[in-house]
Parts: sequence; structure tokens; C-alpha cells
Amino acid sequence: MNQTAIWSYLQNHNEEFFLGASTRATRLLKMAEKRQSAGILLNIGAGNGYLESQAKKAGWNVVSVDPDHSTCTRLVSDGIDARVGVAERLPVDSKSVDVVIATELFEHLSAGSFRDALSEIRRVLTQRGILLGTVPYCENLASSLVICPDCKKAFHRYGHQQSFTPESIRAQLSSHFQVRVCRPELFPPWNILNWKGKVIASLQLLISRMGVHGSSENILFVCNQVNMSGG
Repeated sequence: MNQTAIWSYLQNHNEEFFLGASTRATRLLKMAEKRQSAGILLNIGAGNGYLESQAKKAGWNVVSVDPDHSTCTRLVSDGIDARVGVAERLPVDSKSVDVVIATELFEHLSAGSFRDALSEIRRVLTQRGILLGTVPYCENLASSLVICPDCKKAFHRYGHQQSFTPESIRAQLSSHFQVRVCRPELFPPWNILNWKGKVIASLQLLISRMGVHGSSENILFVCNQVNMSGG
């Protein structure tokens, strides 16, 4: 199944799909700034380019890697260093990146591709570099299966191939990095909610902070290179 075709359409013809992700992107950038002074930030998977634009405004030297040529062309026209590529083979020099952000990326990869992507991220990060990102929390993959009306093949509507628990992704990240944070987290899409939605989201946020988690949440992770000793 050609995931690139799905995301090429969403990123270039349905950018509203990504509007609710701005809360998550903003939070990740703030976490990056807290842990690293401004340097080179790599975002893998461009989406609508919001994260890249905000990182650039915050003073980061931004590199974006995405498999879709049209998306990269659009970002380049906005002054972003966007490169066509995939997480398993990053077109980035070794030990050249201070921060890698991989938000809602790893669920799109097979188990083997995920391991390759982690190796590549470790390769491009500097000695004191960090990896931040998210994946969906305990996703039920079967609930998002659809059928192609032409070929009758079943596929996940967003191309997801894996589902993660906090324990499972921590174990996989730990094979390449020192995991500092790995927990469920809710990122309400405040910018697109009406007042009723904001009330409901506030209640969900309160329940989440009490330790009760649901399918609308993500798993947030923060990792250091394995040779780091500080937090």
C-alpha cells in the first residue's frame, strides 16, 4: 500500500487535516527549547509545515525530511531546508543535528523500518542531541480499516502499521536511546474547538492527569543519546 500517495494528498490538498496538530507541535518545540539551546532541528514528516515555520521563527536552523516531492517544494518556497527522503535513509549528515522531532511518524513504519529509522536518527544526532516525538496511544488499528472500491484491498485510512503502548515503545526506543520521558499525554486541539469542545477537552485533560487514559491521547517520548548521563 502506497502511503506516500495518502500523505501527498493530505499535505497538498487537505491541509485542514493538520490544523488540530498545532497544540502538539507547539508543545514539542517548547520541550526542545527547554532541553537544548537553538541549533539544528530536524523534523521528519512535514505535514502542513506548521512545526517547521514555528521552529524557524523561534530561531532554530530547520531541516525537514518528507517523502513527498511536492510538499518539500512548497516548504522550500517558504524558506525551509526541505529534503525528499524517508526516516530509514535520512539525507542528513552524521552527527549534525541537535534535535530530531518525530511526531505521529513511527506508527506508519513496519517493525523493521522502525528499527532502521531509530538507527538513522541516532546517526544524525550530535553527542548531546535529543529525540522528541509522539505516537497514538494504544490505537485499535482494525477500527480504521477501509476498503478500496477498485481493488477491494483493505488498508488503514492513514497508513498506520503499528500500535504502541507506553511499555512497548519504551522498549523499542531503549534499544537505541536513553529514554527520559515516555507517557500518555493529551494534546487538545484548542485552536479548532468551540466553547463546548473546550469544556469537554478540559474535562478530558483533568481525567488524563488523574491517570485515566483514552484513545484520543498520544504517547509522548523524549530520548537522549545512549552516552548521555545528565537529564
